[in-house]
This record gives sequence, structure tokens and C-alpha cells, in this order.
Amino acid sequence: MPDKPKKTTAPQIIPAGKVPPNLVDIEEIVLGAILLEGDDALTKVMDLLKPETFYNKKHGVIYETMLYLFENSIPIDLVSVVRELQKQHKLDFVGGASFVASLTSRIASSANIEYYAKLIVEKYLLRSLISLCNTTIGKAYDESSDAFELLDETEKKLFELADSRPQKDAQSIGDLTIKVLESLKSLGEKKETITGVPTDFYELDAITAGWQPSDFIVVAARPAMGKTAFMLSCARNAAIKYGVPVLVFSLEMAATQIVQRIMSAEANIPINKLRTGEITPFEFEKITETLKKLSDAPIYINDASGLTIYDIRVKARRMKVDKNIGLVIIDYLQLIRESGKNKQNREQQIAAISRSLKELAKELNIPVIALAQLSREVEKRADKKPLLSDLRESGAIEQDADMVLFLHRPEYYGFTVDEEGNSTEKMAYVIIGKHRNGPTGEVKLRFIKEYAKFMNLDESDSSGDPFASVDVSGYEEEVILPSKINNMEDTGEDDDLLDTSFNIDYDDEEPPF
Repeated sequence: MPDKPKKTTAPQIIPAGKVPPNLVDIEEIVLGAILLEGDDALTKVMDLLKPETFYNKKHGVIYETMLYLFENSIPIDLVSVVRELQKQHKLDFVGGASFVASLTSRIASSANIEYYAKLIVEKYLLRSLISLCNTTIGKAYDESSDAFELLDETEKKLFELADSRPQKDAQSIGDLTIKVLESLKSLGEKKETITGVPTDFYELDAITAGWQPSDFIVVAARPAMGKTAFMLSCARNAAIKYGVPVLVFSLEMAATQIVQRIMSAEANIPINKLRTGEITPFEFEKITETLKKLSDAPIYINDASGLTIYDIRVKARRMKVDKNIGLVIIDYLQLIRESGKNKQNREQQIAAISRSLKELAKELNIPVIALAQLSREVEKRADKKPLLSDLRESGAIEQDADMVLFLHRPEYYGFTVDEEGNSTEKMAYVIIGKHRNGPTGEVKLRFIKEYAKFMNLDESDSSGDPFASVDVSGYEEEVILPSKINNMEDTGEDDDLLDTSFNIDYDDEEPPF
């Protein structure tokens, strides 16, 4: 009989006989200072210390009793603490009244209590790191563990641990009111109303005040409405004009194609020319100038295919630490994979992904924008305007999103004038269908298809570019990137086997460029 394989055990981080980091003597000093000076001393350390912060469990119980007395407006001193411990049947556990009394002999005042409290917190953080590493190693040796879930869970706990570090002291409301008044005065002088990441689309920013921190934003549309172009316009404006670091996850297009689009929009050169290389010396000079500007822009593009929601969260956290990103954009939501081992239908997967993206926005305290496809129900309506009910595959997207925006171009559907008789040529509507913290409404923008970019209505189409007047009606709109995702039936099935193509088809004509 072959020998049974030996069971693998996880190595221990703490060697046998080695005591975890602690400062028991400092813990006694802090407790003694609180016993001597009561509320005045406790209030100096309440924001730093919790009962579990103490290494000695007895000390944690005594501190917890002090907090209870404070919360119930009972004066804190040796007598009140001993009586409360006795009432809770914990006096014997901590060593009796004599032990509590001995704490006061270690210190004469609370002058340095905050410094001592921070030392205790540092040791607590070290112990927490050791515990987290031990737990992670144990789970990693468990063959039933999901590697991606474990990685996400560990990294999340590390971020939580980092957030528990000692923070700056509380500020008085008097000091804060002065700062608020100064901020209001400064905003009033600058006429500035943007409190989040600006889009540089004036009417949209007037409604949203910019993309707000911790918001999960969904930008949804049918194919050919310009979702990617809108996303890149927002990314370009935020990064180049306002210096906000932007992380773009491109799950369908290659990073080089994303860069081509950004260059086309920034240089006002038709993107088809960048793809074919048929450019004039004048255009090449413009491209060179644009490249200099883009090389310094804080835009980071990840075009890895098959990314799971855990991949996105891990990479976004890392970029937050390394580059201090202020905006995350995902193109697009339905192409994100759910990495859990549990077999779920597509609606459940999208619901889990949607919740995770909202959690990511809150965790990093930055706006997260995800593009999304709409169902074909839009095409069945006379006006072709999208509704919240058109979001594909899951109602959870609508539920989790702080804001849902729809893109609509009447010209694409053959509507040449709007309800008021105005021309819809190059017109695009941004319809705010949901806004958890503000109003809804419609914003009109200009869409320049040959440059694949969105602009404010009062901006020039070309910014002085001599090629703006070229007729581009002889070929299909540049923003359409043929893909099976655009032609899928709304069956709710997984989109695992999508085959994307980026070729442009012409109608038996050579492109006019």
C-alpha cells in the first residue's frame, strides 16, 4: 500500500516562545493617568484606544469599564471603576481592587498620555499584522480556498488596518467654522461650484458638481451612442486640464487604440488617419505637440482581458497607493468576470459585480464610473430615449449606482430636429436618469464623430483645424466598434466568448481622407 500523503501545515509566523509586540507597562501608565485625572485624561485618548487595543486582557476590561462610566456621565476615579467592575462581576478577573489601585502608583499626571497611547496603538497594529498574516497563510494552505477571493479579502483588511492608524486630533468647531468661511469666501471669489472631479462639460458639472468621491456612476447607452468616446473625453479633461490621475480599465479595446482615440480628440485629427498612417506633415507636427502634452498626463490604462472584479479591486487599490488616482473608469461593466467558485446566473453575477464596484468607490473614496449596455427595448420605443428599466441583465445596477447617465443621439436614429424644431446635427443628450444626491435632467453636448469626442455646445468643432469641414458622411461613424456584444440577444447568458473586431467597414467607397 502506498504511503498516505502527509498533511501540509502552515508555518507559524511567531516562533515558539516569542511574545507578540506589546507595551504592558505603558498600558498601566495610561490607565493610571485616567484613574488620577478622570474624564480629562480619557478624552485625550478615546479616539486612539479601544478595549481590544490593549495587549493585556485585564487592561482592556478596565478601559472598557472606564468608557462605560464616561458614556453614562459617571465620574471616573478609583472608587467608581472598582464599583462598576464589581457590579459587572469582573473585579476578580482583573486582579481585584488592589491591582486597580496599584495602577495609580505608576504615574503622577496625564501630561504625556497621548504619546503613550500612540505607542500602544503601534504595538496593536504590529500584532494585527501578525494575526492577519497567520490567518492568510492558514487559508492559503486550504485547497478549497479561492485565491482571488483570499487576495481581495487580505488586501481589504490591510487597507482597513492602515485606516486605523492614529489620526490627527479632533478640531474645535470654532476652528472649523473659520476654515469653512474661508473656503466659502475663496469659492465665491473664484465662482467655483465644482466639488468633485470636473468633466469640463459645463451644464453637466452644474448639475453634478463633478464626479463625487465614493460615488458609483453608470454611463449606459445602446451601441454607437459614443460610450467610449464620452468616457475618454471625461478622462482626458480630468487628467489634462485638472491634473486628476485617472485609471482606465479597457476590457474590450487595446490600450494603443485608447491612446489613438485620445490623440485624435486632443489633436483634432480624424482617428482613421491615425490608424492608416496617412497624415500630412502639418498633421504630424500637431501629433508631435499632442504627444508632448499627453506624455505628462496622469492617465493609466489597463487593457488586460478577462479581468475579474477582484482583479479590478486589487489593481485599483494598488494604483490608489502608488499614483493617488482620483477617478476609475471601466469599459465596460458587462465584460467584467465574476471569479467566485459558486455557479451563478448572469444576473446574479452582474449584481455581485455592481455591489463590489460601489464598495470600491466607498473604500477608496473616489468616483468609479462603469460603462454599461442597454437592452434592445430602447429600439422599440418611438422616441428611442433610454430608461432605467433598459439596463441589461440586472436591476442591481440601478440600485447600487449613485448616478445613472444615458447617452442618446437622435441623429443616429434619423431624427433631424428635436421637439422644438431645432437641428439635432452633431447633438448628443446626456440624460441623468438617477441622481441619489442631486437633481436629474438632460444636458446637451456636441458630438464630433470624426474625432470621437464630446464637447460643450459653445465650443468650436475644430478649434481652428483645417480638416473640420471635410465631408465624412461616406463612411460609417468612427465611434462604432463592431463587436458581438452589440448584437447579442438579451438572454442573460454569460458573455465569456465575446469576439471583438476593430475593423472599419466602408460602403464600397474609399474613405474621403
